[in-house]
Amino acid sequence: RALIDVCLRGQCGLFGTGGLIMFDVTSENVTYHLKDVPPVLLLGVIGGIFGSLYNFILEKVLRIYSLINEKGTGYRILLACSISIFTSCLLFGLPWLASCRSCPADATEPCPTIGQSGNYKKFQCSPGHYNDLASLIFNTNDDAIENLFSKK
Repeated sequence: RALIDVCLRGQCGLFGTGGLIMFDVTSENVTYHLKDVPPVLLLGVIGGIFGSLYNFILEKVLRIYSLINEKGTGYRILLACSISIFTSCLLFGLPWLASCRSCPADATEPCPTIGQSGNYKKFQCSPGHYNDLASLIFNTNDDAIENLFSKK
């Protein structure tokens, strides 16, 4: 929410160009205090634990992948097809878990939108409602980031 307020004040930098936000942090003089050290250390420890967990899981996945890779071309094709099917099921299944929201009364664009562009994706919702998770998944990078950093 704090980043949303920063963007609403017009201090977001280059917002919406190429799917990235470049925050302008040069205008503020930041002072640090001793009480800021423990949270930073805690974040470092948590980041290290998650990083080592990621490396551990990645090693296990790569071992399984090398076993499949040694079995031949048919197994590699089966692996690629199964990953593709799993990803497609995940991307189309997750929006069903999100609830539908009613369209905002002060929307500047049609709600729900039909087609590829637009911020309000209908996705199995009744008329006048939209699915916010589908709006993130089935949108362009710029529109998805705008949805995350706006109070729509």
